Amino acid sequence: MDARWQRSTVKASYSRNGRSASWAAHGTYLAREGAQREGGKGRGFSAEREGIDLTATLRGWQRAGDARLWKFIVSPEHAERLDLKAHTRALVSHMERDLGTRLEWVAIDHYNTDNPHVHLLVRGRDARGQALQIHPDYLKQGIRRRSQDLATQVLGYRSEREIVQSRGQGVERLRFTDIDRALIRHGGTRGLVTIDGPAPKAPAARAFRQQELRRLQVLEDLGLAEKVWTRTWRLSPQLETALRQAQLSGDIIKARARHQARLSDPRLPVAVTRIEAGTVITGRVVGTGLADELRDQRYLLVESRDRLHYIPQPAAVQRARGRGQLRIGDIVTLRGEANEKGVRVMVETRVQALQPGHGASGRDGSRPARVPEPARLPTLTALSRSEGRQVNVAEPLVGAIYRGRLVGYGRDRGGRQYAVVDTGRELTAFRTNDLATVPGREVRVQGREHEDDRKRKVLVWRLGDDERERERGQSR
Repeated sequence: MDARWQRSTVKASYSRNGRSASWAAHGTYLAREGAQREGGKGRGFSAEREGIDLTATLRGWQRAGDARLWKFIVSPEHAERLDLKAHTRALVSHMERDLGTRLEWVAIDHYNTDNPHVHLLVRGRDARGQALQIHPDYLKQGIRRRSQDLATQVLGYRSEREIVQSRGQGVERLRFTDIDRALIRHGGTRGLVTIDGPAPKAPAARAFRQQELRRLQVLEDLGLAEKVWTRTWRLSPQLETALRQAQLSGDIIKARARHQARLSDPRLPVAVTRIEAGTVITGRVVGTGLADELRDQRYLLVESRDRLHYIPQPAAVQRARGRGQLRIGDIVTLRGEANEKGVRVMVETRVQALQPGHGASGRDGSRPARVPEPARLPTLTALSRSEGRQVNVAEPLVGAIYRGRLVGYGRDRGGRQYAVVDTGRELTAFRTNDLATVPGREVRVQGREHEDDRKRKVLVWRLGDDERERERGQSR
């Protein structure tokens, strides 16, 4: 392939139609608010239609008994300069010709990352109603080449300068890059990379050499390369594995930041915890999300007394969440038990959830074991960014009543503290000094007149636990 072609990344996977799979839930996640451009309504598109309900479409395919759902993420390097919908429609048209069948598909464009991209969902049936088969080589290379060809037709060939700049972005990144692939090829079976001889005359070749030298120095600092001679390095056999693990660590740090407002103690260390035989974890659910959008792999964040557990969700946890048993703020015990099935030993996850208000941490479960320190609260701007929704500050008004789920706590630039509540269409921030209610609870916020220390009448917001009030009402 010509190096001047526009670059595109295409990730392919599929989801089987099984007991633990919920294609509709995947559609709901892709249609979430804040993932599209401002004003996006969370609706998908196809070859001829706009405004498609992803959740209903995927639910229909699954209920029809399709064996699998094909999932692709298409991310051209310069997607911001392309019409992503037109690109996707042209790409699927080429796929239909390559595969020899019409395809039933739906897609949605996302602009919530540094790289705008499209989630393409293809039904697992061909035009004859048979299971859609796609050759592994076409999944690995064919679709990507079609996307690159289409992008090149629109944007033209990449200039030498663009090629050098694109490659150079990976010099200091804590992830596995194109430069690392080139170094591994140069190192051969012994893993020895030597960069010597006269400098290349071509400007691009000189820039490539400088990039590789700088990358080797970065790898040396990371302990993934050892300098054994003046311009010779020995690459670690674990180079690729370590860099991919570092990328996962970065994703975990982002996940922690996303749910920071719900933590009782933001200083707790994070640990990746996989449920294995003998594993027992008890703590408060503070967050959940997708660890891998393509493969629909989810994580659960559980805050225990000594650490924050980042848990890749086993099937039992996903089923429990589907039944509404693991809500934000619930106290949960996860236990891994070995179960012998013939010659195989399977690990089953037992889930025991206790909703706040029924013996959870604190006297009544509505209050956390630790109250967040105001200085460590995220700003309202950071909270808005992590939740993907705008936060609007509500001024106190006597008699005004709001209800909703307490998302967490934040502060403004002046250090004033707020409770942030999901009031339905938006996130609303209420000025308060009471940070004791556990995020995830249903709360009632009421505007009242209050007499301060100087006997002055001031307007304030009072935060109450709406779940406890409803329980009291039912018991009367």
